[in-house]
Amino acid sequence: EADPTTNPKAVYDLMDSLNLPPFHVTQAEIRVNFASTHQGTPRPRTFRISYPNWCALHHEGHDLLIRQMLMRSGIEPMPAIMPDDRTV
Repeated sequence: EADPTTNPKAVYDLMDSLNLPPFHVTQAEIRVNFASTHQGTPRPRTFRISYPNWCALHHEGHDLLIRQMLMRSGIEPMPAIMPDDRTV
């Protein structure tokens, strides 16, 4: 595990220190912890994203917030393309 709280590059630094051979990541598991609110402490949300274009998140509630975060980070899965170039 790497803690990016004080170092945004903590994950990259950890990977560099492991001296791993070249690799292609096809799946990642992400855990998101939400801040507490006046309504109580929300449960963390753990989900997977996979290459080339799959994500286990829904399109409402906290999942929608996470999708927006992923989109801003440039890793939100793109809409599926239909054979006649229509998006779903």
